Amino acid sequence: MSDVYKISQALEDLRNYYGLKEIKHVTLNMEKDHPEITFISNKPTQLSNWETHDKHTMSDKVKYVLQLNISIDSIYKEEDK
Repeated sequence: MSDVYKISQALEDLRNYYGLKEIKHVTLNMEKDHPEITFISNKPTQLSNWETHDKHTMSDKVKYVLQLNISIDSIYKEEDK
């Protein structure tokens, strides 16, 4: 249950930081080489990473894609000392 809360909290933090009103249609796609979470929301009010986009020509509804990088720290069980 805590893993679900952590993902929900991360989306909530994104929503607050970028000034998103509501996050809808959240999906997790694990079938690609790099898994991703996608969702739909309004255009961001905070444009730090999107300064190349003209805020006035951006659609009111934006599809966001969060690409996940999954790595394994160790595949070997640590030896008992």
